[in-house]
Amino acid sequence: INKILIDAYSGNIKLYNNGDFIRDYIFIDDAINAFLTAGKKIQNLKDDYYYIGSNIGYELRNVIQLIQDALKHSYGISSKLSKENVDLNSFDTRNFSSDSSLFRSKTGWQPKINLKSGIKMTIDYIIENKLKFNI
Repeated sequence: INKILIDAYSGNIKLYNNGDFIRDYIFIDDAINAFLTAGKKIQNLKDDYYYIGSNIGYELRNVIQLIQDALKHSYGISSKLSKENVDLNSFDTRNFSSDSSLFRSKTGWQPKINLKSGIKMTIDYIIENKLKFNI
């Protein structure tokens, strides 16, 4: 999302192969909180593998639309979407949405920041730190 936001801020977002790839997005604060929770509940988490995520899959093109809307409405920045068809590998074109229900049931952890709020918070951070991002 950071790369898309920086591209959007500079006025040009690239959407590859219609952006119909599904991904699960989680805000960094929620991911860190999940690790801290795991440390506190380590006795409940032995001998298993856990996924951490929002459990919601979003098509990339919908995420880009959320980003464009947030920039346009809150920051007066308009960006243009360019569609490109390129050869992408199977890793880039896979769909993934996590199922963190096992981790949630054993720890009580829940993500707190939804995608739209996370995008706005990330935009605010990038705008406050323009020099770091060379924008």
